[in-house]
Amino acid sequence: MNNQSVRTLFIVGLTVVFSAAAWAGKYGDSKGRFMGFFDTNGDGVVTMDEFNAAAANRFDNMDADNNGVVTLEEFQTYIGQKRKERRQQKFQAMDSNKDGQVSQDEYISYKQKRAESRFQRMDTNNDGVVSKEEYNARKSRWSGHHKHKHGHHGRKSGIFAKLDANGDGQVTREESLAAWTGWFKRIDANDDQVVTEEEVRVYRASRMGAGK
Repeated sequence: MNNQSVRTLFIVGLTVVFSAAAWAGKYGDSKGRFMGFFDTNGDGVVTMDEFNAAAANRFDNMDADNNGVVTLEEFQTYIGQKRKERRQQKFQAMDSNKDGQVSQDEYISYKQKRAESRFQRMDTNNDGVVSKEEYNARKSRWSGHHKHKHGHHGRKSGIFAKLDANGDGQVTREESLAAWTGWFKRIDANDDQVVTEEEVRVYRASRMGAGK
């Protein structure tokens, strides 16, 4: 069996293995959600001004009654809405002909493209074959990331508590922006007030590697 055949079989296998997994959106892609959300002028970097503006906008979206503070209930409602939006986006990605329904062919094509993308990320030396070492390394990173993501879903009140710096049961705009600014600074490795795609990639890798 040649390398192309092995690769095809491996991709099909990945489709089956990961079809039920909640794989993070654009996992490992530095041009994913972070850059898409914060890089408002599309220049490939995120400045502190862009970041703060987007963080303020997110706070306003969470503050449903516009009273200047976010309660736990508002926070949970916002998170639920974002989940719903991600499910809609996934459906739209599968519905390639935009007819409002997903056929078997569309579903399989969507899964194959994702499996191909995963294969390429695992094939770190780009030789067209995923070794046992490459597979195990990727699996280890994914396990740490999944644990981190699942833990967040399971303790939304814990995240809220981190935002609620003074522990009064509500998050002010100042508390929210302070928490987001701290996140920006952790990503901005060279402390130049600008976050690049490479810094996002390195930060994600360190978080997944530590299982945080």
